[in-house]
Amino acid sequence: MSGQHNAPKGAGQTSDGRSLPTFTIRRRDGDGHLWQRQKRDGQQGVSATWHDRKVAKRQTVTEGKAHGAKTLRKVSHDEASAKRAAKAEQRRLQRAPANFDITLALGRADVLSRGSRCGRWVQA
Repeated sequence: MSGQHNAPKGAGQTSDGRSLPTFTIRRRDGDGHLWQRQKRDGQQGVSATWHDRKVAKRQTVTEGKAHGAKTLRKVSHDEASAKRAAKAEQRRLQRAPANFDITLALGRADVLSRGSRCGRWVQA
C-alpha cells in the first residue's frame, strides 16, 4: 500500500491524496432528484469510559458538552483510547449526513459510479 494515506472523511480526497474529480449536473439533465439532510441537534458531546486499574474503577472522559452527551457503550482499556473514541464519535456526529439521488434523462459516460452502499450507487 505504498503511496496511500488516510484522508479524513469529508476531505474530498482519494486514498492517495489527490482531489476528487468534480463534474456539473444541471437540473435540466435529470428526470428527477431527491435531496435529504439529517439534523443531529440532540448531542453536543460524547462521553467514553475506561477502566482505571490503579483505583479499580471506571473513569469517564467527555468530548464537547457533558450535559446530554452521548455515552459510548464500549469500555476502553485506557484513558488515551477513551479520548480517541470520544473524539472520533464527536467528529462523526458533527458531520451532518446528506443524500442526493438523481435520475439522469441521458447517460453520462464521464460520471461513473464505483460501487454501491446499502443498495445505492455512490460516486467514488
